[in-house]
Amino acid sequence: MAIRESAVGERLAPRTGYSSRHLSSLPMAVLVATAAALSGCAIAASSARHSENVHTAITTSTSALIVDVEAGSLHLVPGPSGSISLRGTVTYRGDRSPDISWQRGTGGVFLRSVCQSRDGDCGYNYVISVPVSTTIVAVVDAGDIWAKGLVGRMQLNAPAGNVTLSGLSGPLHVTGGSGNIAAAGLQSAGSDFSEGAGNVTLEFAAAPRHLVANAATGNVGVTVPTSFSYHVVTHDQMGNVFSSVSDHASSSRVISLSVGTGNIFLNQPQG
Repeated sequence: MAIRESAVGERLAPRTGYSSRHLSSLPMAVLVATAAALSGCAIAASSARHSENVHTAITTSTSALIVDVEAGSLHLVPGPSGSISLRGTVTYRGDRSPDISWQRGTGGVFLRSVCQSRDGDCGYNYVISVPVSTTIVAVVDAGDIWAKGLVGRMQLNAPAGNVTLSGLSGPLHVTGGSGNIAAAGLQSAGSDFSEGAGNVTLEFAAAPRHLVANAATGNVGVTVPTSFSYHVVTHDQMGNVFSSVSDHASSSRVISLSVGTGNIFLNQPQG
């Protein structure tokens, strides 16, 4: 079902009939998608699970996006300039569908999804397309994040899920709790990756100028282009370091890798 663009204070939802929660203040130049789900309430055996398609396109000049999803998955992809598009599926158990509303603020848009079921069991699977240079901050508390083909600054956090990246070229700050971080075709000059319990696997298509990657429990594997020298700093408390990249202390390109329990693999293919 289509979700239409509304005036400030008006509700957007998969179906009508339920009151909306509206926010009185907006972050600077942002779009926020909040999915309140999986609250831990008991699910009645007789409650049926429902699924509805949602989609909307918002014309905006915003240059930043903030997404906060408590349960589900989030795909971030490039779209046309001047427009933010949301499409996906909302699932819920019980008699009330989630409420989805958005407001436009100074320089940005606020999009919010609220689970209204008494069972507190909702899930959100969103694909959001944004102008390619959009700055993005995204959190998915229980679920996965995918991002590809974007060039803006990104800050991504998946406390209980995987992060999969492809063809990004802006500055990156990526954090995980229990899951894996995997990236291919990176062209980011500066990036920072941190994983609690999982692996970090990074493949760079362009030589990074500053890279930090660490895993508390798990392996860190990095592949960087040839024909460049790097200052390499590694720290492994319980594991081994396997590297084909020579350390050049005078290089302005710095790679810093650390692991608590696990191994470090740093590879520079020989052409």
